[in-house]
Amino acid sequence: MNDTASALTHASRANIFQTGARWRLGADALMREGGEPASAPWYAHAARIFLRVIWPWTGIKIEPGGAARFPYAGITELRLSYDPTRVDTRRHRCDVRSASGAGTLWSTHFTGVADFEDRAATYTPFMRALSRTLRPPTRPAHSVPARGRSPIGQGSSSCSRWRSWRLG
Repeated sequence: MNDTASALTHASRANIFQTGARWRLGADALMREGGEPASAPWYAHAARIFLRVIWPWTGIKIEPGGAARFPYAGITELRLSYDPTRVDTRRHRCDVRSASGAGTLWSTHFTGVADFEDRAATYTPFMRALSRTLRPPTRPAHSVPARGRSPIGQGSSSCSRWRSWRLG
């Protein structure tokens, strides 16, 4: 890996329940610092519980966060998706799965209620460098189109909303 790729970092905060996480491309691993659960106000937790009762299939996931190291050789799946919400319409996400755990990188940064900062300026080059690192020319990846909910949220369609690379 070259020095430019290893210097790339991306920082974002998913929501009110998480602290900011900083991701870095290392020489042999993807590394995360931060991202622990935040001390959110009581009304935020009450709203989260209320939403889980109304829509149990959705909900705001609170990840354990903390320092983590994902060796490139151990990463088994990289899922890139466009995942907008009503208040965060530019949100993209990357789910990383490996033998040592999983993590999610977000393209937007939570700054307040219904207020998200677009961090595409660091997210896009970071994701390109990560995908090049995981998929050298001698190791092709398998792209898997999604089958799931349609863009309007009703029924099932073959609309590609995410791309997943299964490595190994």
